[in-house]
Amino acid sequence: MSGVDTEKEVGPLNERKLRVKYELEKGEYLVAEPIVLTVWLENYGTKTEYYRRKDVGEFDLYDKEANKLKFSGRVFAESRLHREFVSGVGNGYFKAVKPGESTEKQRMNILDSYGSGQGGMDFYLVTGSYTATARHLLSDTSSFNVVSPKTTSDSAAMQLLIYAAENTYSEVGSYEQTYQFYAAFVEKYPNSVYTPRALRQLLSVSSVETPGFDEVRKQYYARYMITRFPESGFVWEALVDLNPAMVTVGEKASLVEGLQKAKASSPSESLQRLAEDLIGELEK
Repeated sequence: MSGVDTEKEVGPLNERKLRVKYELEKGEYLVAEPIVLTVWLENYGTKTEYYRRKDVGEFDLYDKEANKLKFSGRVFAESRLHREFVSGVGNGYFKAVKPGESTEKQRMNILDSYGSGQGGMDFYLVTGSYTATARHLLSDTSSFNVVSPKTTSDSAAMQLLIYAAENTYSEVGSYEQTYQFYAAFVEKYPNSVYTPRALRQLLSVSSVETPGFDEVRKQYYARYMITRFPESGFVWEALVDLNPAMVTVGEKASLVEGLQKAKASSPSESLQRLAEDLIGELEK
């Protein structure tokens, strides 16, 4: 692929024989619940085609009246969930996919790009029906419904997350304030459908080297995610952060079990390899 690094050399995007494929885990999500989309490219042509990370990750979202929602996220935000797209591919460099072959399956959170809130990770969508489709390439359309929580506990947890999304730059603002907010959330709702979202925020905040940076608590929440939510779309972030050298003997068995579940449930070959490497480290 040496030298293939400009649009001119690979031809216009709309002339490349590439199709974006989408897959959702289910058809219905609660308000503020992460909506993790599995995505990959297929080459349906007769020659090798080239793509960039943004060609896979750019998509539009429409409501039930076919109105296109306003893009809310940061363009190509480097959240750790999106690191799966990088793998040596910057936005300006191309990778090849041969005729009849597909790229590795990756996952991304729709709420990183669309929804209400002031910014940061994890917006929220109001109740209704939505359809996602690729912005520049042929693609599947992936449709889903967003519904209100049916239990008192889920409703209360949802309201907390909406509050956080709408107050990113005020009460829930500094790294330490954000950490305290989501730590309290996890303590109150240790097994909620929303807990992986809170854990993701904790890992993100704990990974920022500020005066409040604390490696110990980052490792605690990485282990929490792997052992309790190994099949979450956000477990990738915990795997990236986990330091096997900081795992105690008593924690190893549960972590290995969680890593095995993460490996078995993820469509991403990159995540599978990372989980396997961590298992090897822990079993030494």
